[in-house]
Amino acid sequence: MEAVQPLVFSHIMDMISIVEVRASQSNLCKKIMMLCGSITGLATRAYGATRVPKSRGVLMRDRPTPQFTKSLPSEKKISLAEAERAIYIDFEGFEKDAPALLGVLIDGAFEQIILDEKFQGAASYQNPMRFVPGKQLISELLDRSIKEDRRIVAFSAHEKEQCMRWYQIDISKQYVNARIVARMLSKGIEREEKPRTLKEYEQLTGFVRKKDTGQRLNTKCLREALKDLERYGALLNKGRRTGWTKLREHNRQDVEAMKHIVMATFNPSISTN
Repeated sequence: MEAVQPLVFSHIMDMISIVEVRASQSNLCKKIMMLCGSITGLATRAYGATRVPKSRGVLMRDRPTPQFTKSLPSEKKISLAEAERAIYIDFEGFEKDAPALLGVLIDGAFEQIILDEKFQGAASYQNPMRFVPGKQLISELLDRSIKEDRRIVAFSAHEKEQCMRWYQIDISKQYVNARIVARMLSKGIEREEKPRTLKEYEQLTGFVRKKDTGQRLNTKCLREALKDLERYGALLNKGRRTGWTKLREHNRQDVEAMKHIVMATFNPSISTN
């Protein structure tokens, strides 16, 4: 019986993860996820196991081992002067591969850089991008961050984890987790109504974006673009070109929304603008 328990617990947790992903697409999201949390607690007590925090809808058995066990205190706060001068970043890519591209916002100037050579053929299509190997670019950004006394801001711990996992570069001493910083905006809001996702914080702070492709379609756009790039070395299919354009626009708006949310923590009235 003892040998079977971990397997049973794993199946229970995977089923809960699937339900949570589907629930996130419905109006009953929060209530269903609260129920999942209760079931998780019962299963944990029953089998004496610990649940791994969910991450972007991936089943626990497929999730990579975290590169960091905890956040530094400096990752949880940022001053107004630092927020205005920070380097805001957001990766796009497949869950199990190194990032394909990076969106970077510094002093109001936004740039997207291709990091994976498999996507280098898309660099020349519409608003050409640079290709810089991921490890080189992150190293350059970290050096600039230190020399110019700029913080590196991303919405969660994901970008920090990716930098260590794929490039063996630790950016944690310069890093700021925008989601933790933004928690102050939800003071006074009932627990079950508190925002968690970037989209929910956008709604709370009044950030309005254009029609969005969403995270799942972003992955589809990358996969479809790769078909053209592997076959022809360039984006030739009209539908795949459109998908690539949508992916880049989604990335740009993610980065701009992130800075908007961080700045809103210093001026809550920004949500009414």
